[in-house]
Amino acid sequence: MKFSEFISVDAIRAEVSAKDKEGVIREMVKSIQEAGGIEESEYEGIVAAVLRREELGSTGIGRGVAVPHTKHPSIRQMVGTVAISQDGVEFDSLDGEPVYIFVLLLSPNEHPGEHLRALEHITRQIKDDGFCRYLKQARDCSQIKQLLDEADRGEFTKSGRLFQRLTHKSTARSGSLLQGCRFSQVSASDAGSGRFGGKGRFSGRKTARSRRIPEAKEVFFFPLFFRPKKQSPCGPRAVEVKTQLQVTKTVKITNKAGFHLRPMNQIVKVAETAQSDVTLIYKSCRADCKSSWDLLSLIGAEEGAELTLCAEGSDAAEIVDKIETLFLQKFGEDEFATSPAASV
Repeated sequence: MKFSEFISVDAIRAEVSAKDKEGVIREMVKSIQEAGGIEESEYEGIVAAVLRREELGSTGIGRGVAVPHTKHPSIRQMVGTVAISQDGVEFDSLDGEPVYIFVLLLSPNEHPGEHLRALEHITRQIKDDGFCRYLKQARDCSQIKQLLDEADRGEFTKSGRLFQRLTHKSTARSGSLLQGCRFSQVSASDAGSGRFGGKGRFSGRKTARSRRIPEAKEVFFFPLFFRPKKQSPCGPRAVEVKTQLQVTKTVKITNKAGFHLRPMNQIVKVAETAQSDVTLIYKSCRADCKSSWDLLSLIGAEEGAELTLCAEGSDAAEIVDKIETLFLQKFGEDEFATSPAASV
């Protein structure tokens, strides 16, 4: 699955005007409707379905990214769009931070497998910090489109060639790589704030990276491993050793929609209550259950897939049982069987 198979180019928005979650969703669905992806008469119904999906758990996955999505009976063919907010929008994200990058996905009820594969492709790409950083700096739809094409080909991180290609046409007459490139209009304060990755790659000459750092005159340190050990006058110290349990169990995906954002959020909430380290393994992917960003690598695992659940710590057995129960209960999807947002 690739972006080119479901992203409507005419629906891409380089700057959303909305300042809240519902406003952004309405604006993005409207852009798809104006591009011919959905019927005008279905606009309100689809907006309501996306908002209901948000009530089940925010699709703001952290690090300034949100992936609102739903399936609806009125949608004939899977369609999506990308939107950017330069100021950021509060989206009830898992990390509590504003969202700058939005990827909306709308799918028909009849093809859950395609919906899951599209989500898998989206999450795989947005895990790349470089891809997200470039999207944040894009200033028009053509740049966003080119970034999506580069992501489909896996070429956007290769030796910075993407930046040269994006700026080549606009700078051919000026003879300067940075002149005339809107990507270079990033202030030093923005570059250093972390909003644009903190690396200042596209921020021109006056970036946080280019500031001169004063040289340290004299620094002396004594390595820890050379320090003499202090002996207790009463002899060797008694060391308390805590028993670390290791528990491993195979769990099976039993919900029809497979592993997607809502199961991921439920696992994170349960795992965060444990003192033990908890890991899920699927094929070659190994993910920390306390990190939603790590668990994104498991999205796309379909119904019937078997995963290995591992925990190490004082409460390992307890936390493994709790997470296994989530799988056995199908992450509560049966409770929402009548809702349009139930299977996403």
